[in-house]
Amino acid sequence: MTDISNFNRAWEIKVSAAPRIPRGSDGYVSALKIILNSVQNGILSNEKIIIPGSTSSLTLDELCITLRPLGFVRQPSRKEPWELTEFSKAWIDNKSNMYLGSYINGNLKFFSEILESCKEPKKISELRSIADSFYKIYWKDNSQIYDRLHWLRDMGFIEHLGFKKSYVTTELGLSFLKKVPAYNWEDLEKDNNIVFDDLETIREVFLSLVPQSQEDLETRKRAIGYIPGNSNDIFNVIVGYLDLISSGKTNINIISRYSNATYEIKETSVISFMTHLTSSGFVEKVSTEDYELTKLGYSLLKDRNLLNLTLCYHAKYLFFLEILQELKEKPLAVKEIMYKSVSSYGFPKENLSEIRKRLSLLTSAQLIYLERKKYHLTKKGEDILQIVPLQRPSVVKKESDNFSKTNLTLEKIIEGLLSTSRDSSNSAKFEELVSDAFSYIGFKTKWLGGSGNTDVLLTAPTAPKFSYKVNIDTKATYSGPVSDNQVDFDSLAEHKEKHNADFIVIIGNYFSSERLEKRAKNHNVGLLDVNTMIALLRKHQEVPISFESYKKLFQQVGSMKLFILENERESMLRQGKLMKAIVEALYFHSENDMATAQNLFWFLKRDETFEPKPKESEILDMLEFLSSPLISCIGKTKEGYYAKGSLSDTIRKFQFYINQLL
Repeated sequence: MTDISNFNRAWEIKVSAAPRIPRGSDGYVSALKIILNSVQNGILSNEKIIIPGSTSSLTLDELCITLRPLGFVRQPSRKEPWELTEFSKAWIDNKSNMYLGSYINGNLKFFSEILESCKEPKKISELRSIADSFYKIYWKDNSQIYDRLHWLRDMGFIEHLGFKKSYVTTELGLSFLKKVPAYNWEDLEKDNNIVFDDLETIREVFLSLVPQSQEDLETRKRAIGYIPGNSNDIFNVIVGYLDLISSGKTNINIISRYSNATYEIKETSVISFMTHLTSSGFVEKVSTEDYELTKLGYSLLKDRNLLNLTLCYHAKYLFFLEILQELKEKPLAVKEIMYKSVSSYGFPKENLSEIRKRLSLLTSAQLIYLERKKYHLTKKGEDILQIVPLQRPSVVKKESDNFSKTNLTLEKIIEGLLSTSRDSSNSAKFEELVSDAFSYIGFKTKWLGGSGNTDVLLTAPTAPKFSYKVNIDTKATYSGPVSDNQVDFDSLAEHKEKHNADFIVIIGNYFSSERLEKRAKNHNVGLLDVNTMIALLRKHQEVPISFESYKKLFQQVGSMKLFILENERESMLRQGKLMKAIVEALYFHSENDMATAQNLFWFLKRDETFEPKPKESEILDMLEFLSSPLISCIGKTKEGYYAKGSLSDTIRKFQFYINQLL
């Protein structure tokens, strides 16, 4: 008999989904024998297999696809018949339930663990709670518990106590446990900081996938997308599908049958997941309905290592191993990590689902661990930080003037807006962060709050004739969306009159109610969601436009959009580009002769990056500005203009004036 230890997998790469085949009247074990005997006897793949007591009409091919993840059968190529693995050959000869149970337990999570849990009678809900709380296996329903219980009952290891609606381990089950003990759940939380030697198993083929430049790291995909099954079992899900497709060209119908049998998902979800596998570089679509493995897919199957899969994801997706460098600073809760993705790594908005996928894989690879609701970095995680290129987090300098009183960076403001907008128990903090955010932009702000007042009052810092005031009402909501019944429009109107304001804006995490949108328009109230607010801050950091232009933003009612500011942003960007081009052009011409506005016009007209082409009047205005006594970056004579220094000299002069304002 084959040594069962040869089949035993490490806990983190055991399969989470039990093999789901027709049970029939004689149980799973009998049905398994019928299927395996059919394979051994050379039954055709498209022939339906009859399981006594079952109405199933599945073919041998469909049944084998279901059994393949646990290693009962294999198929060398799509054109060849299914064949038995070494284990299945040995089991058919001896038909020992002890041997079968040992093999299933060696490849499937939470099998012997059920027997250990049921030494005292347990209900299904209690077993699911144990799987969740102690073994970190999160199932959406009880079906996986039922499947395991049926296998254990059919092998005689567990008994159903109908009158108690519970299950208890039999004497035979206790004997089995002595030979095949349950995994100790406490081991899942131990040894998080030991030195692991499997860093050496990382293959160069996977490490070489990771982009080297910051630009390439910043342009990785944001969304991993849909992956079926348990979020803590991503590795086995991926490997299971790669195994399925490894035999050669595989039709989507075969993949759908496997998906339905293993994860009970619909065809639309299958297509979504195949898109993920294709985007990740593991498979390629070779025809309308057929897929094959790529070289990378075959490499991952050959080196079944969680770190290799982690590197594949890090190479393709934004904010992956960068999580480790954030945890090196200090332990973080999952929402704190999510806020980092937006504030420092280019995520357009908070997405908890995407962050959980990353954390699940990093935890499985033992690069991080969860303790007291915060993620910590392991020694193994520290080691991998030394060898893998990482995206640098965005760094924002502290601002001065009105903003300096907050002593916050833009990164901290963004992080705070994301967290406090969902913290209804501390709404004052959200009000304060909104005040800080508009201070950063340059508005004069008053954080008022309290009964009878607006939360934050903004004043445009310009001459009284051109200034305007904005009443800001903040709404911190635990669930996220601000609902219609949370807004008192009459009070908002009263606050506007009290503070002699020109505009009213409500700021919340997001607004999804059509009725709220309609009422806001009827009452001339703007709705600004947090993600749009963050985009506004980032755009201001890049291009600080005039407060006259910001007035256009506040004149909007209902959902507020940033596109209304784009014309002035583009105009400023164009002026900045023109300034640089003129200084560079004059520096080039100064080696030969003076340059006139007309010379520069024809010189810059050939610059393909300028669209539309600069007008001579624009060039003349910029020359007058740069040659003014205050700026004096270029000189002016009767013959024309000349550079007084290089571009770097000009930069230093502007930096000097900036420093005087700090």
